[in-house]
Amino acid sequence: MVARAADCAANFEFLDLFDRPPVRDRITLLGALTLGDSADATTLRRSLALHGHPLRVWPAPPPLRRSLASLGRHSTPYLIVLDPAGALHFATGAPESIRDYLALGHTLPLLGDPPTPPDAPR
Repeated sequence: MVARAADCAANFEFLDLFDRPPVRDRITLLGALTLGDSADATTLRRSLALHGHPLRVWPAPPPLRRSLASLGRHSTPYLIVLDPAGALHFATGAPESIRDYLALGHTLPLLGDPPTPPDAPR
């Protein structure tokens, strides 16, 4: 997740999806990147913990901020999913409606599916 300390705590409710099966069995939420400094990271870490998400939070260094900006997301929080090799697999903003929340809930388990071998029957 990419966020700022000033983000509304209600925007973090979508993180509850990571505690539900089958998402928790397929995707690991490693932590959060803040677009602020180390003080912002501390504030964000506390805010997340108060809402049941005790995640590690790292300040994103300037080169990473530039890379994240290239994704086209300008409002936070947003979610990035990396594959095991560290390549970007998926990026989306926090759900803005119940429909978006439900769609994300249906999408996340699919992102964590192991790759199907080319010779496997479909």
